[in-house]
Amino acid sequence: MPSSKVTISLPTELLERADSVRKQRHYSRSELFREALRFHLLPTYTPTPEERKEIDAGLAEIERGEYVEFGSAADLIRELEGSSK
Repeated sequence: MPSSKVTISLPTELLERADSVRKQRHYSRSELFREALRFHLLPTYTPTPEERKEIDAGLAEIERGEYVEFGSAADLIRELEGSSK
């Protein structure tokens, strides 16, 4: 996609905050501002009522501690794959 250069003026405090965020995320200034504009300008997905129920149920399970961490799940998969040989 072709790009264009844009010059903007920002209050010093806002630029300092932006620079702090970009350093934490290892972004260039351009990457940070592109991401911010995408977030505010591009359409976002809204879950259907059914999806929202599933999301809420999953969050409730996590809150109750009913989840498996990725590393544990990966270990279990390797263990199961090994026992089927």
